[in-house]
Amino acid sequence: MRRTGREAAGAQSDRDVGWVCEQRGDLEGAERSYRRAAESGHVGAMVDLGAVLDLRGAVEEAARWFRKAAATGSSAAETNLGHLARNRGDLVAAQEHYRKAAAAGNAGAMNELAIACEDRKAFDEAERWYRAAIAAGSAHALLNLGLLLEDRDPAEAERLFTRAVATGRSEAKAKSALARMLAKRGDLAEARQLWLRAAELGNPAAMLRLAELAHDNGDHTEFLSWIRKLDEATS
Repeated sequence: MRRTGREAAGAQSDRDVGWVCEQRGDLEGAERSYRRAAESGHVGAMVDLGAVLDLRGAVEEAARWFRKAAATGSSAAETNLGHLARNRGDLVAAQEHYRKAAAAGNAGAMNELAIACEDRKAFDEAERWYRAAIAAGSAHALLNLGLLLEDRDPAEAERLFTRAVATGRSEAKAKSALARMLAKRGDLAEARQLWLRAAELGNPAAMLRLAELAHDNGDHTEFLSWIRKLDEATS
């Protein structure tokens, strides 16, 4: 049955309230609002509700909502079904869901497919999916393709890391990776600045690199300071 304009507006309002609750950490309130919108037929709210239910440990109900949304053609829901399958160890089912979502143009699913290809050493296929994901707008794929190409094509890897930093997504990891490239070619001063910025964002790899630099420079105080920060970040 088609919803009236007023019903659609009400469902969107409930979804918006759910989003606000989720942002402030009120998952119970988010679930209530998303559920009202989802039960009114709002597909985006079905996906949001599934995600909150998954966070709260109600995985089976989350899957039901994802399947309901996926049946309407939601690639986000199909991608989340892939995540659930991967988390329970069913990698075959996960890739099936990711492929469906990728065929619908979902950049996140393309990135996940590329990661799965890397895991099974299908590096050429992984590269193709990463490039497709980048073309579809995935910032995470910029970082991941750079990591894949780091040894094979350092120049392109550096360009990819630079683009990943500019997006502001996965910023700490991208800065740490770009710093590593700069250090390899001997630009330690610029690399250190990037590692410092990545460490400020909580990146453990950057903290370790800074500790190593301090050790190499004989600065025992700074070395211990970074080791303590690294321990706090990983504990």
